Amino acid sequence: LGEEYLLPWQRFLSPNNKIISEIDFSFFGHNRPVVIHRADLHDGLVEKASTADVRLGTTVTSYTQYPDRVEVTFSDGKQEAFDLIVAADGIHSKFRTQLFGDLPIPYGWSSWGLWIPDSEGITEGITSVAVSNNMLFVFRTREHCFAGLMHAESPDAPDPVETRIERLKGYLEKFGPIGKKLIPSFPAAAEIKRT
Repeated sequence: LGEEYLLPWQRFLSPNNKIISEIDFSFFGHNRPVVIHRADLHDGLVEKASTADVRLGTTVTSYTQYPDRVEVTFSDGKQEAFDLIVAADGIHSKFRTQLFGDLPIPYGWSSWGLWIPDSEGITEGITSVAVSNNMLFVFRTREHCFAGLMHAESPDAPDPVETRIERLKGYLEKFGPIGKKLIPSFPAAAEIKRT
């Protein structure tokens, strides 16, 4: 996987588009944050793991950690020992629950993520804007941009699809020029994912 995925910076703007602060990620060298399209990540992992023993259609049902190894039991009943386990089973990870217990703990925020067509003026870093109980961050990846919107309300609050677009547009207008620039590119309401 190449350097093209390394983020150069994160910029924090006021709602009237003035730079408040900027973090230069080059300080971290090759350990800086990355943004990578999932398809590129999959392709890169397949390429790098071409000699590895990759098994599909089975899951980890339990594990036991020892100082020099981890013993794993799979859903097909097989047991094996490994130096390292990489748990990449997604946002609803059963493995993470086994390791850390029930997560996430509700924290009083709702967030929505949406993919929008590449937008003029969205640069190569992360652009963030915060305003009264709302946070917006935008970054480019491949031919699209990702916009993440956080709003101070319980994730259990109603989020009816029928009114989602108008409600989110109202939140975005608070972010000034960058928020307003995103509104015409909104996808269908059902494509906007809430977490």
